[in-house]
Amino acid sequence: KEVAHESVYFRLPIKGLKKEHLLVWTTTPWTLPANIAVAVDKNLSYALVKDEQGFFDWVAEDLVEKIFGKDTKIIKTVKGEKLIGLKYGFVFDDLAKVKEVAEKNPQKFHRVVPTDDRIMPITTKEGTGLVHTAVSAGQEDFKLGKKLDLPLIEVINQEANYLEGLGEFSGRNAKK
Repeated sequence: KEVAHESVYFRLPIKGLKKEHLLVWTTTPWTLPANIAVAVDKNLSYALVKDEQGFFDWVAEDLVEKIFGKDTKIIKTVKGEKLIGLKYGFVFDDLAKVKEVAEKNPQKFHRVVPTDDRIMPITTKEGTGLVHTAVSAGQEDFKLGKKLDLPLIEVINQEANYLEGLGEFSGRNAKK
């Protein structure tokens, strides 16, 4: 059944670009340990902005003012296709289940990937224009993962309890 969750914004540091981050938004924060990729629309314009705290974040250009306010300076803009292939790190990379999938799939793990508008359309009505993709959690994510041959990280069982190998989450209920 359709369930609403609180949404969250989070930064993913881009490997090899010390100060740059992907600013990502999700309505399913319980799926974050299962993150495999970040999807972008290759035709959308994305902007690199410097926020008040000195972070450099990539977001859809049309969402800059909504996220950061009117006085935010855009450093540069590129089409989404220029972001495809970037690799990033994540806070959950040390979890056993995550490490296992990363080691078996180094070329397809934690990369920016192109979306498919028929599977996972990206809009600039909400979010950041960069979409958290957890192949094991969600119909659109699964279909896009299948199309792009992405791996998946199983995170919960039928009762919504986190599986073993997920550190402090293991055994805890994702709904709570």
